[in-house]
Amino acid sequence: MKQELIPIEARVVEYVRGALVDDFQEGGFGASDGTLLKLDAPPEAAGRERMVYHNQAPPEDSFWRREGARIRAKMDKRDFDDDSRLVFTDGLYDVGEMR
Repeated sequence: MKQELIPIEARVVEYVRGALVDDFQEGGFGASDGTLLKLDAPPEAAGRERMVYHNQAPPEDSFWRREGARIRAKMDKRDFDDDSRLVFTDGLYDVGEMR
């Protein structure tokens, strides 16, 4: 199936350490930090919040950690349409901060 990308614009609401914890059957666990975003665009999604999980913790001075930072990216339409799907930063494309 061909991937359809949706352009989004969002604001950082908060950075959450350990937002996703995964317990492994073999024992142990893994944790991913996350950034809660509030979508501004596309217009039909304005105000909707979406958590994006980080494959690796972003640097301390990253826009991902800065409340109020404005972000532009593209995401898979399937992820966009289904809030139950987990979205990781490696599933976003052309990511950048809007100034």
